[in-house]
Amino acid sequence: MHSAVDESTVGSTRARRGTADMGTTREGGRLLIVDDDASLTAMLALHLVDRGYEVTRADCYTRARQLFKPGAFDAALLDYRLPDGSGLELALELRAADPRIRLILMSGSTENGLARRVARCGIQSFLGKPFPTSELDVALGDRWPAPRL
Repeated sequence: MHSAVDESTVGSTRARRGTADMGTTREGGRLLIVDDDASLTAMLALHLVDRGYEVTRADCYTRARQLFKPGAFDAALLDYRLPDGSGLELALELRAADPRIRLILMSGSTENGLARRVARCGIQSFLGKPFPTSELDVALGDRWPAPRL
């Protein structure tokens, strides 16, 4: 059973507003966050909604696959270790379904070779947990695609 904490869309009714970031203006976008840590996803969602993003949360690999549709998201923020799969495997699936999606992997793991595997999966950014939200802002940065209207 999924509760509102497990998966929710946040920010869809809030007015989007531009945010200056590294010399560019961003008017939001659609972001999928996949992590089983409900407090982390809630904190990240609040941060991103405040900056004009529409955020959808999933608590596991399976739920993320159910929510994902090609073109539905501009970016995905994925945890490396999910209760029912790997964030790297999910990244490969998302990339195959939607080659333009921006992929960001987050992990508390210091596993050898992880950085090489991340690069081979086409993941644009890696965030080591814990990370300040400013690092997420930089990872989204000026490479964030133009919002869809």
